[in-house]
Amino acid sequence: MGSWITSSAGRTDSYSIERAGSSAIVISPVYDISGYINVDVNYWDRGSTNSGTMNAEYSLDGGAWTSFSTEAPARNSWTQHPSSTISLSGSTLQLRFTGYSGNIAKSVYLDDIEITGDIPASAVGAGLYVQSGTGTDVQNNIIVAKAGNDAYYTLESESGITVSSSYNTYYTTNTYLFDYDGSIDNAGPIGTGDITSDPLFVGSGNYHVQSILGTYVAAKAPIWPPDAATGGTWDDSSYSTDSPTIDAGNPTHDNSGETEGGSVIDQGSYGNTPQASKSENPLPVTWKIYKANCENGIINVKWSTYSEINNDYFTIEKIINDKFIPIGTVNGAGNSQIEKQYSFQDKDASNENYYRIKQTDFDGQSDYSPIFNTNCNNLNSMVEYPIYNIYPNPFNDEVVVEIIDGSSNKVNIDIINNLGIVLGHRVITSDNSKNAKISLKTSILPKGIYFIKISGDGFDKSYKVIKN
Repeated sequence: MGSWITSSAGRTDSYSIERAGSSAIVISPVYDISGYINVDVNYWDRGSTNSGTMNAEYSLDGGAWTSFSTEAPARNSWTQHPSSTISLSGSTLQLRFTGYSGNIAKSVYLDDIEITGDIPASAVGAGLYVQSGTGTDVQNNIIVAKAGNDAYYTLESESGITVSSSYNTYYTTNTYLFDYDGSIDNAGPIGTGDITSDPLFVGSGNYHVQSILGTYVAAKAPIWPPDAATGGTWDDSSYSTDSPTIDAGNPTHDNSGETEGGSVIDQGSYGNTPQASKSENPLPVTWKIYKANCENGIINVKWSTYSEINNDYFTIEKIINDKFIPIGTVNGAGNSQIEKQYSFQDKDASNENYYRIKQTDFDGQSDYSPIFNTNCNNLNSMVEYPIYNIYPNPFNDEVVVEIIDGSSNKVNIDIINNLGIVLGHRVITSDNSKNAKISLKTSILPKGIYFIKISGDGFDKSYKVIKN
Protein backbone atom coordinates (compact mmCIF):
# COMPACT_ATOMS: atom_id res chain seq x y z
CA MET A 1 0.00 0.00 0.00
CA GLY A 2 2.82 2.37 0.79
CA SER A 3 6.18 2.94 2.40
CA TRP A 4 7.29 5.96 4.36
CA ILE A 5 10.94 4.98 4.75
CA THR A 6 12.61 2.24 2.72
CA SER A 7 16.23 1.03 2.72
CA SER A 8 16.97 -1.81 0.30
CA ALA A 9 20.58 -2.00 1.46
CA GLY A 10 19.77 -2.89 5.06
CA ARG A 11 18.79 -0.81 8.08
CA THR A 12 19.98 2.79 8.27
CA ASP A 13 19.32 5.51 10.83
CA SER A 14 16.63 7.23 8.77
CA TYR A 15 15.07 8.99 11.77
CA SER A 16 16.13 9.41 15.40
CA ILE A 17 14.42 10.51 18.60
CA GLU A 18 16.93 12.16 20.92
CA ARG A 19 15.00 12.20 24.19
CA ALA A 20 11.58 12.88 25.69
CA GLY A 21 9.94 16.22 25.18
CA SER A 22 8.30 18.26 22.42
CA SER A 23 11.29 17.85 20.09
CA ALA A 24 11.36 14.06 20.46
CA ILE A 25 8.72 13.39 17.77
CA VAL A 26 8.77 11.87 14.28
CA ILE A 27 5.53 12.40 12.30
CA SER A 28 4.66 10.71 9.00
CA PRO A 29 2.88 12.20 5.98
CA VAL A 30 -0.92 11.80 5.75
CA TYR A 31 -1.95 8.65 3.83
CA ASP A 32 -5.21 8.06 1.94
CA ILE A 33 -6.58 4.71 3.18
CA SER A 34 -10.18 5.01 1.91
CA GLY A 35 -11.53 1.64 0.79
CA TYR A 36 -8.93 -0.45 2.67
CA ILE A 37 -9.32 -2.88 5.56
CA ASN A 38 -6.79 -4.65 7.84
CA VAL A 39 -4.36 -1.75 7.74
CA ASP A 40 -1.02 -2.81 9.25
CA VAL A 41 2.02 -0.81 10.35
CA ASN A 42 5.45 -2.47 10.22
CA TYR A 43 8.62 -0.80 11.46
CA TRP A 44 12.21 -1.46 12.60
CA ASP A 45 13.93 0.28 15.49
CA ARG A 46 17.08 0.16 17.59
CA GLY A 47 18.26 2.01 20.66
CA SER A 48 21.55 3.54 21.66
CA THR A 49 23.26 3.15 25.02
CA ASN A 50 20.93 3.90 27.94
CA SER A 51 17.88 3.96 25.66
CA GLY A 52 14.43 3.60 27.15
CA THR A 53 11.00 3.11 25.55
CA MET A 54 9.21 4.57 22.50
CA ASN A 55 5.49 5.10 21.85
CA ALA A 56 3.93 4.56 18.37
CA GLU A 57 0.56 6.29 17.66
CA TYR A 58 -1.87 6.81 14.80
CA SER A 59 -4.47 9.44 13.93
CA LEU A 60 -7.52 8.82 11.71
CA ASP A 61 -8.96 11.72 9.71
CA GLY A 62 -6.92 14.24 11.68
CA GLY A 63 -8.42 13.15 14.98
CA ALA A 64 -6.90 12.33 18.35
CA TRP A 65 -3.69 10.31 18.58
CA THR A 66 -4.13 6.67 19.65
CA SER A 67 -1.27 4.48 20.87
CA PHE A 68 -0.86 1.12 19.15
CA SER A 69 2.64 0.09 20.32
CA THR A 70 4.96 0.88 23.22
CA GLU A 71 8.35 -0.77 22.78
CA ALA A 72 11.73 -0.81 24.47
CA PRO A 73 14.16 -0.82 21.49
CA ALA A 74 17.04 -3.30 21.73
CA ARG A 75 20.33 -1.55 22.29
CA ASN A 76 22.48 -1.31 19.13
CA SER A 77 20.45 -4.02 17.39
CA TRP A 78 17.71 -3.60 14.74
CA THR A 79 14.40 -5.24 15.65
CA GLN A 80 11.37 -5.63 13.40
CA HIS A 81 8.11 -5.04 15.21
CA PRO A 82 5.30 -7.32 14.04
CA SER A 83 2.41 -5.88 12.05
CA SER A 84 -0.16 -4.22 14.25
CA THR A 85 -3.69 -4.27 12.84
CA ILE A 86 -5.56 -1.03 13.39
CA SER A 87 -9.38 -1.01 13.37
CA LEU A 88 -10.27 1.67 10.82
CA SER A 89 -13.35 3.78 10.27
CA GLY A 90 -11.83 6.73 8.44
CA SER A 91 -10.16 7.63 5.16
CA THR A 92 -6.79 9.13 6.17
CA LEU A 93 -4.01 7.85 8.42
CA GLN A 94 -1.01 9.56 10.03
CA LEU A 95 1.67 8.08 12.31
CA ARG A 96 3.93 9.56 14.96
CA PHE A 97 6.67 8.12 17.17
CA THR A 98 7.67 9.77 20.45
CA GLY A 99 10.10 9.17 23.27
CA TYR A 100 8.09 7.78 26.19
CA SER A 101 7.52 10.16 29.11
CA GLY A 102 10.37 9.94 31.57
CA ASN A 103 12.67 8.39 28.97
CA ILE A 104 16.32 9.30 29.43
CA ALA A 105 17.40 7.79 26.11
CA LYS A 106 20.10 9.41 24.09
CA SER A 107 18.61 8.16 20.83
CA VAL A 108 16.04 5.78 19.35
CA TYR A 109 16.43 5.08 15.62
CA LEU A 110 13.68 4.18 13.08
CA ASP A 111 13.79 2.67 9.58
CA ASP A 112 11.63 0.82 7.00
CA ILE A 113 8.25 1.99 8.26
CA GLU A 114 5.61 0.37 6.03
CA ILE A 115 1.81 0.72 5.86
CA THR A 116 -0.18 -2.07 4.19
CA GLY A 117 -3.87 -2.78 3.71
CA ASP A 118 -6.35 -5.05 1.94
CA ILE A 119 -9.23 -4.38 -0.41
CA PRO A 120 -12.27 -6.29 0.92
CA ALA A 121 -13.55 -9.04 -1.37
CA SER A 122 -17.01 -7.47 -1.24
CA ALA A 123 -15.61 -4.28 -2.77
CA VAL A 124 -14.40 -5.83 -6.03
CA GLY A 125 -16.79 -4.56 -8.67
CA ALA A 126 -15.19 -5.48 -11.97
CA GLY A 127 -11.83 -6.59 -13.26
CA LEU A 128 -9.47 -8.39 -15.61
CA TYR A 129 -6.66 -10.66 -14.46
CA VAL A 130 -3.65 -11.29 -16.72
CA GLN A 131 -1.89 -14.51 -15.73
CA SER A 132 0.86 -14.67 -18.37
CA GLY A 133 2.30 -12.68 -21.26
CA THR A 134 4.32 -9.84 -19.82
CA GLY A 135 4.02 -6.60 -21.77
CA THR A 136 0.35 -7.28 -22.64
CA ASP A 137 -1.65 -4.19 -23.57
CA VAL A 138 -5.32 -4.64 -22.57
CA GLN A 139 -7.57 -2.84 -25.07
CA ASN A 140 -11.19 -2.16 -26.11
CA ASN A 141 -12.93 -3.26 -22.88
CA ILE A 142 -15.67 -1.73 -20.76
CA ILE A 143 -15.19 -2.44 -17.03
CA VAL A 144 -17.97 -1.23 -14.73
CA ALA A 145 -17.91 -1.74 -10.96
CA LYS A 146 -21.01 -2.90 -9.13
CA ALA A 147 -22.95 -0.57 -6.86
CA GLY A 148 -21.83 -0.26 -3.24
CA ASN A 149 -19.90 2.11 -1.03
CA ASP A 150 -16.55 0.45 -1.75
CA ALA A 151 -17.00 -0.57 -5.40
CA TYR A 152 -13.88 -0.29 -7.53
CA TYR A 153 -12.51 -1.57 -10.81
CA THR A 154 -9.25 -3.37 -11.39
CA LEU A 155 -6.70 -4.52 -13.93
CA GLU A 156 -4.50 -7.10 -12.19
CA SER A 157 -1.59 -9.29 -13.29
CA GLU A 158 0.34 -12.27 -11.93
CA SER A 159 3.40 -11.37 -9.89
CA GLY A 160 6.22 -10.39 -12.23
CA ILE A 161 3.86 -9.87 -15.20
CA THR A 162 3.52 -6.27 -16.39
CA VAL A 163 0.44 -5.10 -18.28
CA SER A 164 -0.71 -1.78 -19.70
CA SER A 165 -4.09 -0.29 -20.52
CA SER A 166 -5.33 1.62 -23.58
CA TYR A 167 -8.72 2.33 -25.19
CA ASN A 168 -10.68 0.94 -22.22
CA THR A 169 -13.56 2.41 -20.23
CA TYR A 170 -13.49 2.12 -16.41
CA TYR A 171 -16.52 3.29 -14.47
CA THR A 172 -18.07 3.11 -11.00
CA THR A 173 -20.49 5.45 -9.25
CA ASN A 174 -18.58 5.18 -5.99
CA THR A 175 -15.00 5.57 -4.81
CA TYR A 176 -13.29 5.22 -8.21
CA LEU A 177 -10.52 3.13 -6.72
CA PHE A 178 -8.37 1.82 -9.53
CA ASP A 179 -5.98 -1.11 -9.22
CA TYR A 180 -3.66 -1.01 -12.23
CA ASP A 181 -0.66 -3.31 -12.63
CA GLY A 182 -0.29 -3.68 -8.87
CA SER A 183 -0.54 0.01 -8.01
CA ILE A 184 -3.66 1.15 -6.16
CA ASP A 185 -4.77 4.77 -6.09
CA ASN A 186 -7.71 7.04 -6.84
CA ALA A 187 -6.37 8.58 -10.03
CA GLY A 188 -7.91 6.18 -12.52
CA PRO A 189 -6.34 4.72 -15.64
CA ILE A 190 -3.58 6.56 -17.41
CA GLY A 191 -3.43 4.65 -20.70
CA THR A 192 -3.86 6.12 -24.19
CA GLY A 193 -7.56 6.49 -25.02
CA ASP A 194 -8.78 5.28 -21.61
CA ILE A 195 -12.16 6.67 -20.45
CA THR A 196 -13.64 7.05 -16.94
CA SER A 197 -17.19 8.20 -17.78
CA ASP A 198 -20.49 6.28 -17.77
CA PRO A 199 -20.61 3.95 -20.82
CA LEU A 200 -24.42 4.39 -20.99
CA PHE A 201 -25.59 0.79 -21.29
CA VAL A 202 -29.17 0.09 -22.41
CA GLY A 203 -29.69 -1.42 -18.94
CA SER A 204 -31.71 -4.25 -17.35
CA GLY A 205 -29.00 -6.78 -18.11
CA ASN A 206 -28.56 -5.51 -21.67
CA TYR A 207 -24.97 -4.32 -22.19
CA HIS A 208 -25.36 -2.83 -25.66
CA VAL A 209 -24.59 0.89 -25.54
CA GLN A 210 -26.84 3.82 -26.35
CA SER A 211 -26.66 5.71 -29.65
CA ILE A 212 -28.70 8.59 -31.05
CA LEU A 213 -28.54 6.92 -34.48
CA GLY A 214 -29.81 3.52 -33.34
CA THR A 215 -29.24 1.03 -30.52
CA TYR A 216 -29.63 -2.74 -30.62
CA VAL A 217 -32.02 -3.80 -27.85
CA ALA A 218 -31.81 -7.51 -27.07
CA ALA A 219 -35.02 -9.44 -26.47
CA LYS A 220 -33.35 -11.32 -23.61
CA ALA A 221 -29.96 -11.54 -21.97
CA PRO A 222 -27.57 -11.86 -24.93
CA ILE A 223 -25.81 -15.13 -25.69
CA TRP A 224 -22.15 -14.97 -26.62
CA PRO A 225 -20.84 -14.93 -29.30
CA PRO A 226 -23.41 -12.86 -31.16
CA ASP A 227 -22.91 -14.09 -34.73
CA ALA A 228 -25.82 -12.11 -36.16
CA ALA A 229 -28.18 -9.33 -35.11
CA THR A 230 -31.00 -11.71 -34.13
CA GLY A 231 -33.22 -12.06 -31.12
CA GLY A 232 -33.60 -8.30 -30.64
CA THR A 233 -34.61 -5.08 -32.36
CA TRP A 234 -33.06 -1.77 -33.39
CA ASP A 235 -34.31 1.26 -31.47
CA ASP A 236 -33.67 4.34 -33.60
CA SER A 237 -35.33 6.97 -31.47
CA SER A 238 -35.07 6.39 -27.71
CA TYR A 239 -31.66 7.83 -26.87
CA SER A 240 -30.59 11.46 -27.01
CA THR A 241 -26.93 10.90 -26.07
CA ASP A 242 -24.23 8.70 -27.58
CA SER A 243 -22.22 6.35 -25.39
CA PRO A 244 -18.63 7.64 -25.10
CA THR A 245 -17.47 4.11 -26.02
CA ILE A 246 -18.79 4.37 -29.60
CA ASP A 247 -15.90 4.71 -32.09
CA ALA A 248 -13.54 4.93 -29.07
CA GLY A 249 -11.58 1.68 -29.54
CA ASN A 250 -8.11 1.32 -30.98
CA PRO A 251 -8.38 2.95 -34.45
CA THR A 252 -5.97 0.39 -35.94
CA HIS A 253 -8.24 -2.55 -35.08
CA ASP A 254 -10.64 -4.20 -37.53
CA ASN A 255 -14.22 -2.88 -37.43
CA SER A 256 -15.60 -4.73 -40.46
CA GLY A 257 -18.12 -6.57 -38.26
CA GLU A 258 -19.88 -3.31 -37.38
CA THR A 259 -22.47 -3.52 -40.13
CA GLU A 260 -24.46 -0.59 -38.79
CA GLY A 261 -21.86 2.11 -39.36
CA GLY A 262 -18.76 3.64 -37.88
CA SER A 263 -15.17 3.89 -39.03
CA VAL A 264 -13.48 2.91 -35.73
CA ILE A 265 -14.19 -0.13 -33.56
CA ASP A 266 -16.42 0.46 -30.53
CA GLN A 267 -15.22 -0.47 -27.05
CA GLY A 268 -16.81 -3.43 -25.28
CA SER A 269 -17.95 -6.97 -26.05
CA TYR A 270 -20.09 -5.87 -29.00
CA GLY A 271 -17.50 -3.52 -30.48
CA ASN A 272 -17.00 -5.48 -33.72
CA THR A 273 -20.29 -7.35 -34.11
CA PRO A 274 -23.51 -6.71 -36.08
CA GLN A 275 -25.09 -5.51 -32.83
CA ALA A 276 -22.61 -2.67 -32.28
CA SER A 277 -24.64 0.50 -31.81
CA LYS A 278 -24.97 2.69 -34.87
CA SER A 279 -22.50 5.51 -35.29
CA GLU A 280 -21.97 8.24 -37.82
CA ASN A 281 -19.42 7.61 -40.53
CA PRO A 282 -17.19 10.69 -40.20
CA LEU A 283 -16.12 12.46 -43.35
CA PRO A 284 -12.91 10.69 -44.48
CA VAL A 285 -11.49 13.98 -45.75
CA THR A 286 -12.30 17.55 -44.74
CA TRP A 287 -11.48 19.61 -47.83
CA LYS A 288 -9.99 23.08 -47.55
CA ILE A 289 -9.11 24.17 -51.09
CA TYR A 290 -9.29 22.61 -54.57
CA LYS A 291 -8.37 24.66 -57.63
CA ALA A 292 -6.75 24.55 -61.06
CA ASN A 293 -4.37 27.11 -62.59
CA CYS A 294 -3.47 27.18 -66.29
CA GLU A 295 0.06 28.44 -66.97
CA ASN A 296 1.98 28.11 -70.22
CA GLY A 297 -0.30 25.34 -71.41
CA ILE A 298 0.16 23.25 -68.25
CA ILE A 299 -2.60 23.00 -65.65
CA ASN A 300 -1.54 22.83 -62.01
CA VAL A 301 -4.24 21.09 -60.00
CA LYS A 302 -3.91 21.85 -56.28
CA TRP A 303 -5.91 20.85 -53.23
CA SER A 304 -5.50 20.73 -49.47
CA THR A 305 -7.25 19.07 -46.52
CA TYR A 306 -7.94 20.07 -42.92
CA SER A 307 -8.04 16.44 -41.76
CA GLU A 308 -7.92 12.87 -43.12
CA ILE A 309 -9.23 9.59 -41.69
CA ASN A 310 -8.10 6.24 -43.10
CA ASN A 311 -7.24 7.99 -46.39
CA ASP A 312 -5.26 5.82 -48.84
CA TYR A 313 -4.95 7.93 -52.00
CA PHE A 314 -6.48 10.62 -54.24
CA THR A 315 -7.47 10.16 -57.87
CA ILE A 316 -7.52 13.23 -60.12
CA GLU A 317 -10.45 12.96 -62.56
CA LYS A 318 -11.06 15.17 -65.61
CA ILE A 319 -14.04 15.46 -67.96
CA ILE A 320 -13.04 13.98 -71.32
CA ASN A 321 -15.71 13.36 -73.96
CA ASP A 322 -18.43 14.25 -71.44
CA LYS A 323 -17.25 11.73 -68.82
CA PHE A 324 -14.96 11.93 -65.80
CA ILE A 325 -11.78 9.97 -66.57
CA PRO A 326 -8.93 9.26 -64.08
CA ILE A 327 -5.71 11.01 -65.15
CA GLY A 328 -3.48 10.42 -62.12
CA THR A 329 -3.20 9.45 -58.45
CA VAL A 330 -1.49 10.93 -55.38
CA ASN A 331 -0.96 9.14 -52.06
CA GLY A 332 -2.97 10.39 -49.08
CA ALA A 333 -1.77 10.99 -45.51
CA GLY A 334 -3.63 8.06 -43.93
CA ASN A 335 -4.72 9.70 -40.67
CA SER A 336 -3.99 13.37 -40.08
CA GLN A 337 -5.40 16.24 -38.04
CA ILE A 338 -3.22 18.93 -39.59
CA GLU A 339 -3.43 20.69 -42.95
CA LYS A 340 -1.97 18.74 -45.88
CA GLN A 341 -1.30 20.19 -49.35
CA TYR A 342 -1.24 18.27 -52.65
CA SER A 343 -0.64 19.03 -56.34
CA PHE A 344 -0.75 17.37 -59.76
CA GLN A 345 0.21 18.59 -63.25
CA ASP A 346 -2.08 18.02 -66.24
CA LYS A 347 -0.06 18.58 -69.43
CA ASP A 348 -3.02 17.95 -71.74
CA ALA A 349 -4.77 21.31 -71.47
CA SER A 350 -7.79 22.41 -73.48
CA ASN A 351 -9.89 25.55 -73.51
CA GLU A 352 -12.23 24.41 -70.75
CA ASN A 353 -10.94 21.92 -68.17
CA TYR A 354 -13.19 20.44 -65.47
CA TYR A 355 -11.84 18.39 -62.55
CA ARG A 356 -12.81 16.64 -59.38
CA ILE A 357 -10.72 14.82 -56.75
CA LYS A 358 -11.75 11.31 -55.71
CA GLN A 359 -10.61 10.23 -52.25
CA THR A 360 -10.30 6.48 -51.52
CA ASP A 361 -10.04 4.88 -48.05
CA PHE A 362 -7.88 1.89 -47.18
CA ASP A 363 -11.09 -0.16 -47.09
CA GLY A 364 -12.01 0.86 -50.65
CA GLN A 365 -14.75 3.39 -49.84
CA SER A 366 -14.55 6.72 -51.66
CA ASP A 367 -15.81 10.30 -51.69
CA TYR A 368 -15.47 13.25 -54.08
CA SER A 369 -14.62 16.92 -53.93
CA PRO A 370 -16.96 19.37 -55.69
CA ILE A 371 -16.22 20.01 -59.38
CA PHE A 372 -13.85 22.86 -60.23
CA ASN A 373 -12.44 24.17 -63.51
CA THR A 374 -10.01 26.48 -65.27
CA ASN A 375 -9.95 28.16 -68.69
CA CYS A 376 -6.71 28.03 -70.68
CA ASN A 377 -7.65 30.76 -73.19
CA ASN A 378 -6.00 33.24 -70.80
CA LEU A 379 -2.73 32.45 -69.06
CA ASN A 380 -2.77 32.31 -65.27
CA SER A 381 -6.55 32.10 -65.20
CA MET A 382 -8.19 30.50 -62.25
CA VAL A 383 -11.87 29.63 -61.86
CA GLU A 384 -13.03 27.86 -58.71
CA TYR A 385 -16.17 26.71 -57.05
CA PRO A 386 -16.66 27.98 -53.51
CA ILE A 387 -14.90 26.02 -50.77
CA TYR A 388 -16.69 25.41 -47.46
CA ASN A 389 -15.83 24.34 -43.96
CA ILE A 390 -18.65 23.49 -41.51
CA TYR A 391 -17.83 23.07 -37.81
CA PRO A 392 -18.15 21.85 -35.13
CA ASN A 393 -19.85 18.59 -36.04
CA PRO A 394 -21.49 17.41 -33.82
CA PHE A 395 -22.53 20.86 -32.47
CA ASN A 396 -24.45 22.18 -29.48
CA ASP A 397 -26.03 25.64 -29.77
CA GLU A 398 -24.11 27.00 -32.75
CA VAL A 399 -22.72 25.77 -36.07
CA VAL A 400 -20.34 27.83 -38.24
CA VAL A 401 -20.26 27.88 -42.05
CA GLU A 402 -16.96 29.22 -43.37
CA ILE A 403 -16.55 30.12 -47.05
CA ILE A 404 -13.00 29.98 -48.35
CA ASP A 405 -12.06 31.38 -51.80
CA GLY A 406 -15.69 31.63 -52.94
CA SER A 407 -16.43 32.96 -56.43
CA SER A 408 -20.24 32.96 -56.71
CA ASN A 409 -22.20 36.22 -56.79
CA LYS A 410 -24.66 34.80 -54.25
CA VAL A 411 -24.48 31.90 -51.83
CA ASN A 412 -27.60 30.47 -50.16
CA ILE A 413 -27.28 28.65 -46.84
CA ASP A 414 -30.22 26.62 -45.48
CA ILE A 415 -30.54 24.43 -42.40
CA ILE A 416 -33.00 21.59 -43.00
CA ASN A 417 -34.40 18.86 -40.72
CA ASN A 418 -34.65 15.19 -41.69
CA LEU A 419 -38.21 15.77 -43.01
CA GLY A 420 -36.92 18.22 -45.60
CA ILE A 421 -38.35 21.29 -43.85
CA VAL A 422 -36.22 24.45 -44.10
CA LEU A 423 -35.71 25.78 -40.56
CA GLY A 424 -33.42 28.70 -41.38
CA HIS A 425 -32.11 30.59 -44.42
CA ARG A 426 -29.18 32.96 -44.94
CA VAL A 427 -27.88 34.69 -48.09
CA ILE A 428 -24.34 35.92 -48.74
CA THR A 429 -24.09 38.43 -51.60
CA SER A 430 -21.22 39.19 -53.99
CA ASP A 431 -19.84 41.83 -51.62
CA ASN A 432 -18.82 39.26 -49.02
CA SER A 433 -19.05 35.81 -50.65
CA LYS A 434 -15.32 35.63 -51.45
CA ASN A 435 -14.31 34.96 -47.86
CA ALA A 436 -16.98 34.83 -45.18
CA LYS A 437 -17.85 33.14 -41.94
CA ILE A 438 -21.39 33.01 -40.56
CA SER A 439 -22.73 31.53 -37.35
CA LEU A 440 -26.08 29.73 -37.28
CA LYS A 441 -27.70 29.90 -33.84
CA THR A 442 -29.36 26.55 -33.08
CA SER A 443 -30.23 26.68 -29.39
CA ILE A 444 -33.97 26.25 -30.09
CA LEU A 445 -33.46 23.13 -32.20
CA PRO A 446 -33.93 19.72 -30.55
CA LYS A 447 -31.15 17.15 -30.61
CA GLY A 448 -30.92 15.12 -33.81
CA ILE A 449 -29.72 15.02 -37.41
CA TYR A 450 -29.89 18.07 -39.73
CA PHE A 451 -28.60 19.05 -43.15
CA ILE A 452 -26.89 22.28 -44.15
CA LYS A 453 -27.54 23.02 -47.84
CA ILE A 454 -25.17 25.38 -49.68
CA SER A 455 -26.24 26.50 -53.17
CA GLY A 456 -25.56 29.16 -55.75
CA ASP A 457 -24.81 29.65 -59.43
CA GLY A 458 -24.19 26.15 -60.77
CA PHE A 459 -23.66 24.32 -57.48
CA ASP A 460 -25.82 22.68 -54.84
CA LYS A 461 -24.49 20.52 -52.00
CA SER A 462 -25.83 19.32 -48.63
CA TYR A 463 -23.86 18.33 -45.52
CA LYS A 464 -25.13 16.16 -42.66
CA VAL A 465 -24.62 17.59 -39.15
CA ILE A 466 -25.65 16.35 -35.70
CA LYS A 467 -26.82 18.39 -32.73
CA ASN A 468 -25.91 16.94 -29.32
